[in-house]
Amino acid sequence: MDCPAAPATNALSQPVSAAALKARESVDNAAHVVALEYLAAAQGLEFLKPLRAGLGPRAAATRIREEIPPLEEDRPMAREVERVLAWMASGELVAAAEKAAGPLD
Repeated sequence: MDCPAAPATNALSQPVSAAALKARESVDNAAHVVALEYLAAAQGLEFLKPLRAGLGPRAAATRIREEIPPLEEDRPMAREVERVLAWMASGELVAAAEKAAGPLD
């Protein structure tokens, strides 16, 4: 989710470009927070067993667990966060939840 800097053509475009880049950075940071929340929720559900979450959250967690194992000891998670970001961008996690629980409108 990188946003390349556009070259400024005049003095007016520089503040606009800077503001656009700052906004894009904020959106990217928020997406990372949501990806981490997905991972934290999936991990939290591991601790609740044998209790189960609702259909939608359970389906999203199941999709995560298909490729990302539970966290049992410290490990770098950058690749896992990037994987969840890709699923978020493609709509895959929402699709899994909607398939299980119905439309989320």
